[in-house]
Amino acid sequence: MGGARRGGGSARSRREWDAAVERLATAGLIELHDEWIAFPRRYLSNESMDSLYPDKTALLPATDE
Repeated sequence: MGGARRGGGSARSRREWDAAVERLATAGLIELHDEWIAFPRRYLSNESMDSLYPDKTALLPATDE
């Protein structure tokens, strides 16, 4: 009892921690975006997209007009 608190539970340290996490996440997203723009085929090749949507000639049902 009467000792110093550990963990620095002040509101300021929490705001600083939140800001640091936000900066880190933003830097990660910027890096991912740069890679996506520079090398788009590495992530989504035509072959991989074709395997997701194999039937490009799907017909819609006829409607009575």
